[in-house]
Amino acid sequence: MFDNIINQDIPKKILINIIKTKKIPNSFLFYGKEGIGKLLVAKEFGREINEYKEKEFVKDIYIIENDKSIGIDDIRKAKELSFINPERNYKVIIINDAHNLTQEASNSFLKVLEEPSKRTIFILITQYPEKLLETIKSRCFKIHFSPINRDLIKDFLSKKIEDVDKIDLLSRICDGSLKKAISMTDEEFFIKRKKRILSFLSFLKREKPYVDFLKEMSSEENTSEVVISYEEVISDMIVMKRSTDEFLVLNIDFLKDLYEVQVLFSIENLLKIGELLFDFEKKIEYNINLALSLRELLFGILELIGGIYV
Repeated sequence: MFDNIINQDIPKKILINIIKTKKIPNSFLFYGKEGIGKLLVAKEFGREINEYKEKEFVKDIYIIENDKSIGIDDIRKAKELSFINPERNYKVIIINDAHNLTQEASNSFLKVLEEPSKRTIFILITQYPEKLLETIKSRCFKIHFSPINRDLIKDFLSKKIEDVDKIDLLSRICDGSLKKAISMTDEEFFIKRKKRILSFLSFLKREKPYVDFLKEMSSEENTSEVVISYEEVISDMIVMKRSTDEFLVLNIDFLKDLYEVQVLFSIENLLKIGELLFDFEKKIEYNINLALSLRELLFGILELIGGIYV
């Protein structure tokens, strides 16, 4: 049971115990970082409680998902499905990326949870549980999924990649997400990453003018991804201030560059830059004026690195 799922021993033990006792809650909340197996576990759980064999076609599991927003029509569909008798034991409705529920959809879904069908189980999956209504979360059996162990990610990647240095690097920078590690394996990712990090370090050293760096960041397709990579760079420099253990450094291939830049800053200023980046990341999530927020971020960093250099 759950043998095809990497890591996640605690969630698996909890669910196995629920299956054995046959005391199954009407709604679950699976939360944790993206790409660590939440959806796979949800599907497998649905198979197990409905006693499907390994290669048997599954009819009782439905997945509702949308990258941008899950609206009222999606919840109406979920409600309709919940009142259709399952083929086996339970109808399992999985709402993937549940943080994308609109306000209207959230309120409607709350009513569904308040009057659940006895043979329907809802599984909400999210990496941002704080975005869900408290009233929805309070009605769910919560299971936290942890980042995947670095060695397990290495083992998995070693079956697909021969370059041991690349495997080591990916296991460091994927943030415990196997999905993220796999997406990073193509050469184009490494080219973009190298350009981004060198540009950021050049800006911190005041070699790259503010205007040029602003243009580069404004032209990025995935600003959130870029900012997270900058946060990791700052985190690495803070680690280097506090420890000599290279195992703790994520961007190990930039070790020399990071060392040369970190000596220019106090740990207090590095922490402040990290806070500015984190605040900017949150503004992106909540769709706050990107252009204005980006300028505020860069001016804030410039104040910490010695003033404006245009």
